[in-house]
Amino acid sequence: MKFLTGTLASLIFCLLTHTANSDETPKEIKPKSVAHVRILHAIAGAPAADFYFDDKKVAEKITFKTLGDYREIESGKTVIKMTAAGSTATILDGTTTFSRDGYYTIAPFGTMDKAKLTVQNDNTGKSDDKKPRVRVFHLAPGAPELSFAFVSPLTADKKADVIKNLEYGADTTKLIEPGALIVQVGIAEKVVYEVPNVILEAGKRYAIFAVGKPNLPGPQAFELLIQTMGAETTP
Repeated sequence: MKFLTGTLASLIFCLLTHTANSDETPKEIKPKSVAHVRILHAIAGAPAADFYFDDKKVAEKITFKTLGDYREIESGKTVIKMTAAGSTATILDGTTTFSRDGYYTIAPFGTMDKAKLTVQNDNTGKSDDKKPRVRVFHLAPGAPELSFAFVSPLTADKKADVIKNLEYGADTTKLIEPGALIVQVGIAEKVVYEVPNVILEAGKRYAIFAVGKPNLPGPQAFELLIQTMGAETTP
């Protein structure tokens, strides 16, 4: 009889303990440390490409002039490799460090025989509630220094904010007046390319990539890629 009593008491104790434990607040799961990274394929003449971060494939069949969406990756030191799509043949590789919660654009650019890699922190430069901030990248191989004008067609004097003499491979940032603007690219004071009706809103950040080769027709032709950048790009 003592044996039965002891067994019953043990069962009750176990049930009570299980019930108490099930009411406990679950332990908080610590979020992993991530950065937000997007990829631009800007190597003129290169085939569609696959991209690897630390030997893990993160994007595939990315074609020239394609700018992808931000994706979450583990922050920290990262080895980047670009290969021809479906192949192990390396086009470009390099190492960079992504900070936790940072926003970055990685952009291989140049040509197949002279490929380079730029990694841009997309939240650099102080934002302004009354003006948009643009960051302009000259990634067009074979082009000389470029100037960029942001022209308001609504003003009688065609007032413009201007970025002058940007060298190949360089980038710079500037606060400009908001609105529906004409973005003009100039070489030696002559306008060689323009994009009409570009809406740039106050308080936002924009990246403008000059890619492709001047004076070439078709897919390799010179072009401006204009996209928002940083935290406001993703909900």
